[in-house]
Amino acid sequence: MNLATARAARRAKEVGLRKVVGAIRSHLAWQFLAESLLVALVSLAFAVLVIWLILPYFNELGGKNLTLDFHEH
Repeated sequence: MNLATARAARRAKEVGLRKVVGAIRSHLAWQFLAESLLVALVSLAFAVLVIWLILPYFNELGGKNLTLDFHEH
């Protein structure tokens, strides 16, 4: 969120320029939604990877047996 806020001024210039050259408002909105979704999915994949890599060390440190099981019902 902080990075998105920091980029807002630059994005405002981009949106202004795209409007001048004829971009449709709904297309801009869909683009921003798609970019946000893509960033969220990449962040989720990165978080799962980090957890998968660190979980054995965490279990050893805490004396626990936590698992990351996506097939459990």
